[in-house]
Amino acid sequence: MKPADLAGIHDILPLPPEPRWGLLLAVVALPTLGLLLWFGWRRLHPLTRLERALRQGRIGTREAAHRLARLGGLPPDLAGEIDHLRFNRRPPDRHTLLALITRLRD
Repeated sequence: MKPADLAGIHDILPLPPEPRWGLLLAVVALPTLGLLLWFGWRRLHPLTRLERALRQGRIGTREAAHRLARLGGLPPDLAGEIDHLRFNRRPPDRHTLLALITRLRD
């Protein structure tokens, strides 16, 4: 083939399609960002952090009850139960507080 023939074939072949970066962004990056935000929120949520600290023993049960009361927006029946646990003479049981946090999260 002569170079002139190659130029003729090049003129006939269609150009490759342009990359679709917007489509790639919409299909891959946005759902990934959404999942990262969702998992981050679950990990950094105040109830989750309080539960994790209580399970690991970084804070005591009385301190956990006081922090739980400070969160605010609690239903009245649970607020009364938390106040009872906070101001009792004996520190509250760890399992009782963990069950209360689970009820609050649900």
